[in-house]
Amino acid sequence: MGFIFWISPALLRCQTFPCNEQLYLFLPDSDSEFTSIQGLDVDTNNGEADFTEILNTEGQRFSCIAYSTRDQYIYALDRDNYHLYRITTDGPIDLGIPNGLDTVNYIYHAGTFSPSGIRFYVVGRSKNGNTDKVLSTIRFDTPDYSVGSLAILGAGVRLSDLAYDPVYGSLYGFDELNKQLITLSGFSGIITNYDSPTLHEIAGMSALFFDERGVLYGYGSTGGEQNTLFEFNKFEREVARKSFGPNGGDTDGCSCPYRLDFRRRFDQNRVLPCSEVTLTYDFISNLGSSYTQTILRDTLPEGFTITEIVKGPGYGQIESGIGSNIFEVTDMDLLLQDDSIVLKIAIDETVAPGIYAQQAWLSRLPQALSADLYSDDPQTAAPDDPTSIEVLDATNILLDEQIVLCADTVLLLDAGFGGDNYLWSDGSTENTLEVSSDGWYWVEVENDCVRFRDSILVEAQAVPLNVTLEADDELDAGVASLLSFTSNATTTLSLEWQVNNGGALSCTDCNQPNVILTNDAVVQLYAEDAFGCGAYDSRALRVRNELLLFAPNIFTPNFDGNNDYFFLQGRANFLLRRLQIFDRWGSQVYQAVGSQLNDRGHGWDGEFKGQPAGEGVYIWLAEIELPNGEVVLRNGDFTLIRP
Repeated sequence: MGFIFWISPALLRCQTFPCNEQLYLFLPDSDSEFTSIQGLDVDTNNGEADFTEILNTEGQRFSCIAYSTRDQYIYALDRDNYHLYRITTDGPIDLGIPNGLDTVNYIYHAGTFSPSGIRFYVVGRSKNGNTDKVLSTIRFDTPDYSVGSLAILGAGVRLSDLAYDPVYGSLYGFDELNKQLITLSGFSGIITNYDSPTLHEIAGMSALFFDERGVLYGYGSTGGEQNTLFEFNKFEREVARKSFGPNGGDTDGCSCPYRLDFRRRFDQNRVLPCSEVTLTYDFISNLGSSYTQTILRDTLPEGFTITEIVKGPGYGQIESGIGSNIFEVTDMDLLLQDDSIVLKIAIDETVAPGIYAQQAWLSRLPQALSADLYSDDPQTAAPDDPTSIEVLDATNILLDEQIVLCADTVLLLDAGFGGDNYLWSDGSTENTLEVSSDGWYWVEVENDCVRFRDSILVEAQAVPLNVTLEADDELDAGVASLLSFTSNATTTLSLEWQVNNGGALSCTDCNQPNVILTNDAVVQLYAEDAFGCGAYDSRALRVRNELLLFAPNIFTPNFDGNNDYFFLQGRANFLLRRLQIFDRWGSQVYQAVGSQLNDRGHGWDGEFKGQPAGEGVYIWLAEIELPNGEVVLRNGDFTLIRP
């Protein structure tokens, strides 16, 4: 698939393709004259995909579509002249024929990048034998894109696409000759199939890609044009589920599934001077491979001193550590999956009371993964935020001067961490105290540096908080319905709505969200007032799976803004698996696959083979899938009139 790109002016501001949760799918028509480049967002609950067109293309034919984390561009080979192209949102850039690519004996259909974006793997298929013979590597760290090749070892295969698993680092492919998922070594060329089952239901599939969770997808067909998104169980190498999308010819696809979760956390967040805490850096890596020569740097406040490296990096040069407030490691290896570094930190008496919020810094990663990555505090909901630690003084040992004890609860009073001796008003000697009644409480804290005393008034809640959720007991599937509640609250409430079993809420923290259900579900509401007192309620809701369908009986495609498209409508956007329209002689004049009710964009505009269809009576047939999986068949007729 090669293309001359048309692009809307709004997209000219961005030349690269973002490394996010979107999958990129190239959908040519059956003649490869026009190609739609779609962004896919897959619902992890039901496997359904939302397709959004990014670009519309025409012209050349490209293959081996692949995403590079090194620069966030998509790359491909021209099927006709084997030139390498960099694809941007401004158009393709011709980089010439890679140095050493064998264009005499092989054609190239399948390709992917290594996770680092340095090696572009393409599979060479013999022009004579029609099976794959070599795995060629186009090097992106050389100016001429030099190529190295190795023989593919194993039974005869014909790979339609390749994709790297971000979680385990395995290179997967789909063998269209034997209709199996395989793994391929990028270092030895050895193919393994581990007795993979034969996937008879897949007639063809030339797009293979992973999402950031490590779930493998393919786009292909069960017969006819490619319009089916397959989700695979990569361990059993079977189809787990499938959904429908727009039609395409010889599709191709790619993604950027690689993620690194870099966390920084203290074992205690409220501490006294002259105390010692543990600082941990966590690396949760779905990067597809290990990374070498990365740099980690963290500058702690003055008076915070590293006293011990409990667990160091597996490999790396510690440039600054014990005895300093700076921790720096160069040439560090980031391992695939989970790893951590653990330090002991002493806080001396010179540190002023207050909150200290900081981030560590990780560098030398590919551009798509954020070349400079800052740590996140895993104890907060906000992404990529600094990790906080509070150094206490006598005025903030206990967090408040006054606090409310909620009904049927126990308060935990916390005097911080790092004291040698604690004494509470009831004689307790731990750093925390459980409180179940109102009254005054005090605590004394002592260590080598400080001796603090603080007190707090605990007041009982006057009236227990309650909330009552209100909703109809039975709702139409796929139709938005309003939820509400009543409460005896005397302050503003913080709300958290939840719904199970695949339901969707328009918001989770507002007073009156809309809920859309596809199955029977339970809606839950948790409310908390300004004193921190909470209340909970839930309600079981049933779903009516009924198809209420409307089809116009008159169709006037004269583009006057009224009734210009024939499309099916309903109370909910149910999946329209197939819509077919026939003239009175039984010839099909229109077909849409993988659409939805109420989608005018997939309606018929009254043209057939590029010409206005004649006036008269037409028949329509539809396959509609309800949320419970039931498929309903409907048909009818309408009259086309040209005023």
